[in-house]
Amino acid sequence: MTRSKPTLHRLCELTPGQFGDFFAYLAERSKGQTRDGKPYYLCKFRDARRTTGFMVWADGGRFEECETKWQEGGFYKIRGLYQESERYGPQIEIHQIREVNDQDRSDGFEPADLIDRSKFDSDAIAQPAAHPGDQ
Repeated sequence: MTRSKPTLHRLCELTPGQFGDFFAYLAERSKGQTRDGKPYYLCKFRDARRTTGFMVWADGGRFEECETKWQEGGFYKIRGLYQESERYGPQIEIHQIREVNDQDRSDGFEPADLIDRSKFDSDAIAQPAAHPGDQ
């Protein structure tokens, strides 16, 4: 029996309880401590339209990987479960994660799809404004 791999989705299109593969940008990775002094990381993965949180606990199995390999500003392919918490907002439960590689472009990876873009026309912004009386 062969298992098929999950369908590739956009993070912003996942619905609560949906499991799948998606590309994401690691926008933030901040280290903290619980009241008991146990270290953790709060990671925020995003695409251009949604940011999700992922807690990496010291005893949770991904702590060393997060601390040594995951880089803020990096692009990752994630297999995981999307959830929405009333208290914590959009969350992902990561089952697999790896850095994006060159072959991912053939699966639709495009870095510009994962980063906030201005809703304004960049060419129009770059043009100097015309002033009345200029000729």
